[in-house]
Amino acid sequence: IEAAAWFEQIAKYKATQFVTVPTTIAKMLEAAQAANAPGYDIGSLHSMVSAGEALPARVYRAWRDRFHAEIY
Repeated sequence: IEAAAWFEQIAKYKATQFVTVPTTIAKMLEAAQAANAPGYDIGSLHSMVSAGEALPARVYRAWRDRFHAEIY
């Protein structure tokens, strides 16, 4: 699934938690920071669970700064 599709699903279903891998989180950040990116309404997202590989600190900080949702 492409990053935009994850944003659409979170917004559509008003998800409060999302479980994924760090690679997906990084791709979602890239998509959100693109110059022509639509505004993603993921305000319902309270937190994320990152699993399967190490979460780079720069990805963690960038996500928190951009979306204000905790990553566990």
